[in-house]
Amino acid sequence: MKTQMLRFFAILVLPLSTNASLLNYREAVEAETSLVSLYTFESANAHDSKGGNDGNPQGGPTYTTGVGGGSDKALTLNGNQRVNLNTIPAFEFTDGTGTVEAWVLAGWSSAGFNPCLFANREGGPTRWSVHMDVDKNGWGVWNGGSYQPHAIANAALNWHHVAVVWNGSQTLLYWDGALISTTGQGLGGTGLSTQLGSSSNSSTVEGWNGKLDEVAFYADALPAASIAAHFNAYQTDGTAPQFLSVALSGSSNTLALTFDEPVVTAGATYSLNNGATVLSASGGPQPNVIILATTPLTPDAAYTLTMNNVADAAGNVLTTSSKTFTAIPNLLQNGSFEAPLVPGPALITYEAGSLFGGWTVKSGNVDLVKNWQDADGNQSVDLAGTVPGVIYQDVSTVAGQTYILRFKIAGVPDSGPAIKQLGVYWGESFVGITSFDTTGHSTADMGWRAQEYTLTATSAITRLRLACSSESNAGPVIDDVSLALLPGLAADGDGMSDVWQNRYLPRITAAQAGLDFDGDGFTNRQEAEWFTDPRNSS
Repeated sequence: MKTQMLRFFAILVLPLSTNASLLNYREAVEAETSLVSLYTFESANAHDSKGGNDGNPQGGPTYTTGVGGGSDKALTLNGNQRVNLNTIPAFEFTDGTGTVEAWVLAGWSSAGFNPCLFANREGGPTRWSVHMDVDKNGWGVWNGGSYQPHAIANAALNWHHVAVVWNGSQTLLYWDGALISTTGQGLGGTGLSTQLGSSSNSSTVEGWNGKLDEVAFYADALPAASIAAHFNAYQTDGTAPQFLSVALSGSSNTLALTFDEPVVTAGATYSLNNGATVLSASGGPQPNVIILATTPLTPDAAYTLTMNNVADAAGNVLTTSSKTFTAIPNLLQNGSFEAPLVPGPALITYEAGSLFGGWTVKSGNVDLVKNWQDADGNQSVDLAGTVPGVIYQDVSTVAGQTYILRFKIAGVPDSGPAIKQLGVYWGESFVGITSFDTTGHSTADMGWRAQEYTLTATSAITRLRLACSSESNAGPVIDDVSLALLPGLAADGDGMSDVWQNRYLPRITAAQAGLDFDGDGFTNRQEAEWFTDPRNSS
């Protein structure tokens, strides 16, 4: 069952294939010369593995599966428990500089306050106090005078990496390795105690309900590169990166390459066949994406990209790899759902209003899954998390132009109804329902099926929506989604687009446009308009 097999991992474990990723993370943390204290909870206690500033558990907190999965442990609090670290001057950052970093999992469904992750505070008097908003849509720091949270995609019941940096004049917030907020907020008074999971040392106040793991205190303000390096180190597993996919990204001279972990561009080389040239390489919108600028590629032509010496954040090198692709620019971002990375096998649930890799959840919730056979790459989306969900992207279009939408569809096997249904909406119009029968399929053999729709734009911006139309928490699964401009009609005015002709009937003549090759009652011209196969009547 999906709820038994997958959601358990997403909520409680976010497991890894091995603990290599966690070991890489700790190695990166412990390499920082300004590290003062590190609480890993690995031995089911609150001992400091770096500086001897051991904590005193209060209220009987437990130690359950941590961010590393398997035997890794995390401090687990129920909102009425905490760990007192007492008065430690190094945790006050008296010179105005310092960093607190951790992995956190927000476990509550409701609360009457903004739960406290950790604080240098004694109830009212406050130096710094880090909180997550009760709705899990923001987090920030209270300094005794102001609380300045920053909005985030809903934290849901998933592990996230957080860091707060004070650099002497600013407070910086990092979420999952990325800088999300810089403010002029300062620190409060000194001489106070520090706690994990509470804003007071004498009793648990604004208690954290969830998990804390790998809590680290640094004497210096860590730079953005160090925070990103820590987060990226966790994504590596000790093996060379895997090249997942390559696709045109919105234009005829930009390629997006996706990998199964964060990668670096330094030292790598790239080449294309058929007379094309790679001009430059740069980091993409996600750490597992590389963007290549190329000479213009011929639309609808096939190319092979070869790369050499692509390394991950830990220095593991993919010596060489090649992939063949068709030069059809994809107007959608993240069509194969390879970003953000899911440390897996596991899933990440995104609630209504959440953003992930260019997609927005309009309603319900959806699961980004890395636990089964995918159509392209290593990840795909189940359009029903705990309830049916809807995702969308707003696309730049030209009124009157025709576009072709392609995607692969499957369904969550062995859970919910056998027939899964996906609804497609273009702008304000309902396009159609695509059904998929999961009978006979499994996570190892999902039975992916290709689906296509032709769509005509009526405005400069068009919203594409993909919706679960099945009443279940195990819905249709989608992958490899693309949207491309359908080139204009052939020069001979036969009403059949060049892309359609090249795909199905490259030798068709204008005189044959009115014929019905497959005897299904529709002319070849009509089949071209709908982008259906004129050789197949089914």
